[in-house]
Amino acid sequence: MRFFTNPRKPMILAVARPYPEKNITTLVKAFGECRPLRELANLVRLTLVILMFLTFVLTFEFVL
Repeated sequence: MRFFTNPRKPMILAVARPYPEKNITTLVKAFGECRPLRELANLVRLTLVILMFLTFVLTFEFVL
């Protein structure tokens, strides 16, 4: 499967810290199993990672 093949589709933006309680795995699984939704939009996960000394790093992960 190819990722982010049509950047013109609208994005579903998932913003969460990388904690198990956020259940991002279920979101990605549900999106991946829904063909009509995948045809309509791209799922983009934005993770905010807090490092020592309160340095913020944004990492983008394009999913499906």
